[in-house]
Amino acid sequence: MLKVFKRKKSSKRKSKNTRKTLSHGIGWLKFLLVPVFLVFLANIILYPKNATISFILIIFTAVLFYLIGRYRRMEFDYDNLYIMYGTDEKVINFSSIISIKRSNSKKNNKHYWKVTYFDKFSYKNSFRYKSMINSEFQRRVKKVNSEVRI
Repeated sequence: MLKVFKRKKSSKRKSKNTRKTLSHGIGWLKFLLVPVFLVFLANIILYPKNATISFILIIFTAVLFYLIGRYRRMEFDYDNLYIMYGTDEKVINFSSIISIKRSNSKKNNKHYWKVTYFDKFSYKNSFRYKSMINSEFQRRVKKVNSEVRI
C-alpha cells in the first residue's frame, strides 16, 4: 500500500507571518540611490569627457547600495529574536537572553537598549538597538524567560 506523506510547513515560514519588527534599519535608503545611479549613468552617456568622475561615483554609489542593504534589521515572534543582515538570519531564543537594559546614550531623544545573551557556543554577546515597540518585546521575553533582568 502506498502511503502519501504530507510535508509540514516549516516553523520558520509559519512564524514569519507572526513576526513583529523591532528595528527597521536603514534598508529603505538604498532605493534613494537608484535615481542617483541613473543620473551618473546618463552623465557618462551624454558627456563622455567627464566619464572618469562619473564612473568613480557610480562605483561609490554601488558600494553604498550594497552596504545599506546589509544593514541590520530585527524582528521577534513568541519564542525568538531574529537579527537579519541582508539575507543572513541569526536566531536568538528568548530563553538565552540574560538582560535587556536601557543605555544612557540617546539619539533624537530616544534611548538605545542593550540586549545581552548567550549564543549557541555559550559565549556572552550583546547588541544595541533603538525601537518604539520595546514594551511588547520585553513582555514576550519575560513570559518565556522569567529570569531575564529588565
